[in-house]
Amino acid sequence: KHAKMYGSSHVSFYLLMMAMRNVVSCPDGCLCQTEQQALCNDAGLTEIPGDLPSSLTYLSVAGNNIKKIPVNLTSMYPNLNKLYLDRNQIQNIEPYTFQGLSGMAILSLTGNPFETLPKLAFPKLKNITTLTLSNNNISKIESLVFAGADNFQMLLLAGNPLVSIESSAFTGLSNVGFLQLPEGIQNIDADAFNGLTMVGYLKLSKMKAKFLPKGLFNGIDNVTVLTIQDSELGKVHPYIFEGAGNVETLEILGNTIDQFSLFKFDEHTSIGKFIFHNNIVNRVSYPVHWGEPSMQSVSLINNTFPCDCSLHWLKQSGVEEYDKDFFDKNYCGPGEISLSSALAQNISECQVSDYKDDFSSGATLYFQLSTLNAIIFAITVNEIMG
Repeated sequence: KHAKMYGSSHVSFYLLMMAMRNVVSCPDGCLCQTEQQALCNDAGLTEIPGDLPSSLTYLSVAGNNIKKIPVNLTSMYPNLNKLYLDRNQIQNIEPYTFQGLSGMAILSLTGNPFETLPKLAFPKLKNITTLTLSNNNISKIESLVFAGADNFQMLLLAGNPLVSIESSAFTGLSNVGFLQLPEGIQNIDADAFNGLTMVGYLKLSKMKAKFLPKGLFNGIDNVTVLTIQDSELGKVHPYIFEGAGNVETLEILGNTIDQFSLFKFDEHTSIGKFIFHNNIVNRVSYPVHWGEPSMQSVSLINNTFPCDCSLHWLKQSGVEEYDKDFFDKNYCGPGEISLSSALAQNISECQVSDYKDDFSSGATLYFQLSTLNAIIFAITVNEIMG
């Protein structure tokens, strides 16, 4: 009996010693279940621990007071696959900080106070799929910030006070299928979205833009639904949608537009549904023709136009070919006066020169709301006045 008890105790002691040998060295405030995983959340850390196993693949240091990402991060933990730096006090990100972490799949930097992203901030991250940059203080996305990050599939930018997006800001993100942008953007350069060849849905909301330029949507080859909503748009360039040839549904909803004249689409555009609802248009440049009603669906409802010569031009432009109830479903300001009532007031004394297209060179005036074959009708001031 004593021999049996001795044997059992010996086995238990042996198992305990083996378990102690397998305990992973772990800094205070961290939980290290294996040599590959470390959770150091809300631990009061001021820097990323440097004494974790070098074989680490998963590291979360969220909710600490870390202000800087060490320049030698890639040599400290070269095998990192997932890194969470959320809710820290990171002030800036240096170029090439993450270069060398070729196995990185998920990088999250949510809730930090940094305001800018340097060019080439994320180069050679060959396997990364998700980059989360939400709820920081990013005010501008400069050109080539994401150059070299070819395998990103998801980019999250919501919750930033983003003011400006420069041309070629998203160059390099040819595999991003989902882009989440913040509200309140004020300036977007032409070609800003060029390179986002896999994004299928693009929504811009609550912008405060003074001008939307020609070629804004160049390069969005796979966007099938494009929505501009609840924004202050300033002047809208007539060629704003040039380059968005594969958009199938275009929605312009609840915006205030200071001035627009025509929407010219690519010659081979596939837009089949155009929805223009609840917009306030402060000025319409002289419309000549709306083109042929070749789109499958055009919906123009509850928009407000100025009570001036625009009403006369709208009546003469053939808009009813697109929507026979246009003058019953839209208004002139103030909004309670319908277009049909306003037209009955015989607003007909108009000076064409007061409504010329500010976007065109010289005196040539254009107006076209939508057409698949992009036929542009033009008329000159001299011909009108003559």
